[in-house]
Amino acid sequence: MNDKNNKELSPCIISWGKFALDIKLIKPKNSKKCTLEYWQKTIDTILSQPKYQSFVKNRNKAIQKFGFVCKL
Repeated sequence: MNDKNNKELSPCIISWGKFALDIKLIKPKNSKKCTLEYWQKTIDTILSQPKYQSFVKNRNKAIQKFGFVCKL
């Protein structure tokens, strides 16, 4: 999946993003970390995809899960 600048986002972080948005129900096993800015960009990129528009209501909850995903 690419961001709005056509740069590929990390598949590991995308997987966590989908889990945080409740798109994916199985918790990812990877432990890749990212910045809050990258996390927000990932969430917004996922939600920009037409097939995930119905999950926009979960955006704030997903962003708040940043500390859980990145194990701060």
